Amino acid sequence: MGSGVSLPGGRDNALSDFKPSQGRYPYRRSKVIQDKPRVLHLVTEKETFDVAVVGTTLQISLDEIAPKGACSFIVQTTHPYHIDVRYTDKTTANESVNVAFQTFYTYKPEGQLLIDILRPANRNIQVVIDFDFMQHDANEGSETMANENPSNRYHFVPSILNLHVVYLSIDVDTDRDGYIEHNSPFKDFWQWGADGYGPILAMCGRNNRYTAMGNHGHSNNEEDSATVIQSTSIDKKDFTVLKVRAIGSEELPAGYSLRLSLKIQRKEESNEEEDETMPSCTSVYVCGQKQTRQVLAPHIAAIQAEIPWPTKTADQTDDGVKETEILVQEIQSFDGTSRPKQFVPMTLLFCKGNEIIYEDSLEMRVCPWIIPSPLADPHAVFYVVEDFDTHSEDFDRELTQAASLANVHVMPVHRYEVDSHPNDRELSKWMYCGFTQTFDSAKTLFAVSQPQEENKQRTFIPGSQYEYFTLGEKGTFDKVMATPPIYPDYPLGALLIASLHPDGEQPGFWKRGKTDVGFIPKPLGEFLEAQKIQPMVELFTDWLENGDIASMVNFVPSRSETGFKVIMPSIHICRELLVDFRRYGEGYICEGKTLNGEDARVKVTRLLEDQDFWKTNQYFQNFIDWNRLRLRWQLGLRTDDFIEVPALWQLDERDHIRAVPFFPNMTSLVVLGNHIVVPKPHGPKRTYNTVVDRFEHYMIDEFRANRVTAELHFVDDWERCFDRGNPAIPKSSLYNQILVQRRPGAYPAWWQLEMR
Repeated sequence: MGSGVSLPGGRDNALSDFKPSQGRYPYRRSKVIQDKPRVLHLVTEKETFDVAVVGTTLQISLDEIAPKGACSFIVQTTHPYHIDVRYTDKTTANESVNVAFQTFYTYKPEGQLLIDILRPANRNIQVVIDFDFMQHDANEGSETMANENPSNRYHFVPSILNLHVVYLSIDVDTDRDGYIEHNSPFKDFWQWGADGYGPILAMCGRNNRYTAMGNHGHSNNEEDSATVIQSTSIDKKDFTVLKVRAIGSEELPAGYSLRLSLKIQRKEESNEEEDETMPSCTSVYVCGQKQTRQVLAPHIAAIQAEIPWPTKTADQTDDGVKETEILVQEIQSFDGTSRPKQFVPMTLLFCKGNEIIYEDSLEMRVCPWIIPSPLADPHAVFYVVEDFDTHSEDFDRELTQAASLANVHVMPVHRYEVDSHPNDRELSKWMYCGFTQTFDSAKTLFAVSQPQEENKQRTFIPGSQYEYFTLGEKGTFDKVMATPPIYPDYPLGALLIASLHPDGEQPGFWKRGKTDVGFIPKPLGEFLEAQKIQPMVELFTDWLENGDIASMVNFVPSRSETGFKVIMPSIHICRELLVDFRRYGEGYICEGKTLNGEDARVKVTRLLEDQDFWKTNQYFQNFIDWNRLRLRWQLGLRTDDFIEVPALWQLDERDHIRAVPFFPNMTSLVVLGNHIVVPKPHGPKRTYNTVVDRFEHYMIDEFRANRVTAELHFVDDWERCFDRGNPAIPKSSLYNQILVQRRPGAYPAWWQLEMR
C-alpha cells in the first residue's frame, strides 16, 4: 500500500521542521500488509473524486479509460510537487519509469499508471490523463498519423482525478526520551539497552480507577458499557500516550472513517491460526477537550472503534498538524490457557466505506511484572488475624511492634475475608506483591492465584485500593523468591524457583515420594519466564514437606561487597551448639510448648544420643549443600557470602519421606528495612538464665560478625505456624504467613537492561 519513495523536505512540507536531523519527510510505509498499490477505477471523460494518504500509491489501469484507437497519453497535474507518476506495462515487467508531466508517452495494452503520494496539499490535486490518436515521437519531434481521418488529429479524450491528499500517522515515544516522535521508524520494533528503542505499554490491574466497573464480559451495547471520564481527572502517568496526527483536512471527508484496531489487519486471508496472544485486555481512551471516552476495553466486545478526526487544540503550534491523544493501558491477566502477552499491536485504519485504504501500525511491549527484592524498603505488612484465637495475641503484638519500629503500616486481614481460598491465611502462598515501571512512574501490582470456581468479581486483595491481576488457578508463590540485585549480571535480581529437575538435574540420593510438591505450576513458570528481565535460577525443594524456597534460603542486608548475605539452615551448627550447651548443664528444646496436645519439649542429651535422628538430618542436609553449590555457581557467590543458622529436621508424619522443621525454622525470616522478624526457635536455656535462648544468641552474634545492618526481632509463631492443632494440617512458616508490600525503590529501568 506504500510507495517506498524517498521524500525530501520542502516549503510545502508541513512536517519538515519536526525532525531536522532526519533530513527527509518522516514517512514510513506500513510493514503489516503486503506493499501493494490501491486500485482506482476512473471513468472516461468524467471526474472522479478520491482521498489519498501520504505514503501510499494509487494504481490506474489505462485500458479502462483509453478510447479505441488511442496511441499516446499525457499526464498533467495542478500540484507536480506533491505527487510522482510512474508508468509500467507488460513489456517493462516489474520495473516502472517516471512519467514527466506535459509529455506524451506511447500507450501500450495493459499499461498502468502508479501515482505516489508525496505530500499533503491544502487544496485538491487534479490529475488529468489525456489520450491522443496521434503517435508522438519525443526523440525526433515528429508526429505520425494513426488514422487517415484528419478530424482525429489532436482529439484529446481526458479522464480527470481529483485527489484530496492527507497525512495520517499514529505515533508513540520510541526512543524513551518523553517526546512523541513523528512517524518513528522504530514504532513496531524493540531493542533492549540504554541506546535501545521501542514503545512501552503501561500495565495496570483490576480495581484501577479507570477500569469500567461491573461487567467484564462482552457487552452487546458498547455505548452503554464504555466509560466516560472527566479529562481533568486523568493522570497520564498511568497510561502510554499515543498521538494520531493529521495534515491536509479540517474534518473527516464524507464517506470515510478513522478507526483504531487492536488486531493487525491483513490484506489477504491466511490459513494460519489466529495468534493466541491477540490482546483482549487492552483499554483505549480517546481524549477530548472536556471528556475522555473509553472506546476499547475487555468488557467491550469489539476490537475496532471509530475515533474522531484530529482537531487543532489551543496548545498546538500553527504548523498545520492536528492531533488526537490516545491513552492506552494493558489490564494484566493470565489464566494459563494461552501464551503470556509480551507485545500488543495497535493499528490506525483509514477506511472508505468498508475498504481499508491506509493503515499505520505500532507494537508496544507490555511492561513486565517485577518481583521486588526481599530487602527492598517495605511499605505495608498484611497478615490474617484470628478473631477468636487468643493463642495468636502474642504473635500479633510482637509483629506489630517490629513493624512500627520499621515505620511500616500493619494491615490486618480478617479470616472471613480469605477463608474461601484453599490457602486462606497463608497469604504469601496465593498472593504476591510486585510492581510495574514506566518512564514516568512505578506502581504496586498484586498477583493473585484465584480458583476458577470462585466468583470472579470477588476482591481478594486486602483493601480495595490496590490493583491486582489474577494468575491462573494455582499460584504457589511460596515457590518463588527474588534475590537482591547482583551486579552486573542481575541488576533487577534473579528469581529463585522450585523445580523437580533443576537444569535437568536432580540429587541422586533423593527418594521420590508419591506426589511432587517442590515445583511451580507450568502457567506460573511460563508467565515469569515471559517477563524476561529477571532470569530464573532453579533450586531443588521437593525434599521439603511444603516445598517452599524460604525454608531453605533467604537474604539479609549487610555491609559487604554484595550488599547482602545469604541465609541457609545447617544441622551441623545446631549440633555444635547443643554439644557445647550440654558441657555446662542440661536443658530442653521447645520447653513450655505443646504439639498436637502433647508436651513438645525434648531433652538436649536425649536428642544428641538419637543416632537415627541425626542420620535423617544428615540426609536432609545433603539437599541443602547441593542447593548451596547451585547458588554459588549460578549467582557467582563466594563462601563468605553465606550465613548458616541452626536448624533441625524430622520426617513428615504423613509421607515419612519429606522434611518438616523440628523447631521453628529461623531461615523463614522477613526483612522490614533495618529490622528483621525471625521465628522464635525455642532453643535451650540455662536454668539460671531463662531469657537467653542459645539459638537466638548465636544468630545475633553471627549477624553482628557478618556486619548485618538490621536489628533482630524474634516473634513467637508456634501456635500460628508450628502447632496447627491437627497433625493432618501441614506446618506453615512465618514467611508464608506475612505478605509484605515493598516500594519499587531505585531499581534500574528495565528497558535499559542488555538482554539477549
